[in-house]
Amino acid sequence: MKVESGRTDMFGIACDLRNAGQLKPAGRLMAAAILGAACATVPRAAPPCPPMHDSEYPYPWPDPHPGRIVHVPTGQMVTVDQMMDMMAGSRVVFFGETHDNVHSHEAELTLLRGLDRRRGGAVALAMEMFRSPHQDVLDRWTTGGLSEAEFLKESDWFHGWGADWHYYRDLLLYAREHRLDVLALNPPEELQRAVGKTPFEALPPELKARLPNIGEPDPYETEYLRAMSAGHKAVPGMFEAFDRVQRLWEESMAERTVAYLGSARGQGKTVLVLAGGAHVRYGFGVPKKLVRRMAVPYSIVVSEEVEVPPEMRRAKGMEVSLPRVPLLPADFAWLMAYEDLDGKRVRLGVRFEPKDGAVGVAEVLPDSPAAAAGIKAGDVIAAVDGQKVADGGDLLVLLTPKKPGDSAELTVRRDGAERQVTVTFPAGQGK
Repeated sequence: MKVESGRTDMFGIACDLRNAGQLKPAGRLMAAAILGAACATVPRAAPPCPPMHDSEYPYPWPDPHPGRIVHVPTGQMVTVDQMMDMMAGSRVVFFGETHDNVHSHEAELTLLRGLDRRRGGAVALAMEMFRSPHQDVLDRWTTGGLSEAEFLKESDWFHGWGADWHYYRDLLLYAREHRLDVLALNPPEELQRAVGKTPFEALPPELKARLPNIGEPDPYETEYLRAMSAGHKAVPGMFEAFDRVQRLWEESMAERTVAYLGSARGQGKTVLVLAGGAHVRYGFGVPKKLVRRMAVPYSIVVSEEVEVPPEMRRAKGMEVSLPRVPLLPADFAWLMAYEDLDGKRVRLGVRFEPKDGAVGVAEVLPDSPAAAAGIKAGDVIAAVDGQKVADGGDLLVLLTPKKPGDSAELTVRRDGAERQVTVTFPAGQGK
């Protein structure tokens, strides 16, 4: 295998590791983070990938403005409708997203609407963001059986994925409005945790039986992942664990998609698969693992950031060598600016911890809405707008719909007494 070294820095590595499953925007540190509606309990997502067209794409981009779409094999700019025409025969459309870019999610919604219109409703949405045990929750959501708050709670959104709900909200509302199936693609958390610690062949029989079929590793993908992990402090077994989890995620996504396509519900439908860019770029991730199971035509579209704010570009600091993969990165590259939800969502400004069946306030940030309302460390938040709060997930669900300029009525216990506290979220508040 020919591998050519190209130079990049931590700016790109952070993005690729995030998209590959290592730094997912999941709320694993929720109880220790700063609470705000939707995403403030999650460490800030990694910066977007820098434009890579000089080394990844066979043709230069003559006019790389946001909103344009490049047909990668020819280098020609195409419209959305032209792209849809060209992928008309695809049973599966993979979209490699940048998790924390609002424009990436806008493009996904455009694709979903276009496919739905052209296929007369014979479309399903498959999402890396949900684990397979929550498929029943997704089914109840799309058939109108759950409210938005119930869906967030029952799908374990803030722990399982943790990214700001508003990145994905319009997609899932569209799926519910149009009664489109939504597939949960990722494996159960306990299986992932076991695979992260133990080689596939050494897993206990009961866990090994739950594995998807694990194929031979792709040499280009292995070298790409190894190069990314090489930029981090060496820990024995780190790459092997990273590689196993990556393969588990991708094999699970492929297996779940193929099972749906072969089911009665999936007959004649086109599936739009949403996953982090590194899972679909070059085709050696989920697409290859899908074709190994079912030979179906597919297309790959990737989100390509060509305008990134200078402050994001300054988030550098470590250089590593990445292999130059001799494969086309995608069928279509959707050029876009990078913009996250900073400044568009609200934050309460507390660090919280479980306490007495409610939420204990461990710390209040200075100059935060919580501080302005008089909330103090040691307080217990028992309810929001009259609705009981039993844990941090409840608090996030209830605050998620709030927007800058809104307020919330909190029931707070202090020194054995309850009081009502009004918290106002100022306009223009960032995370």
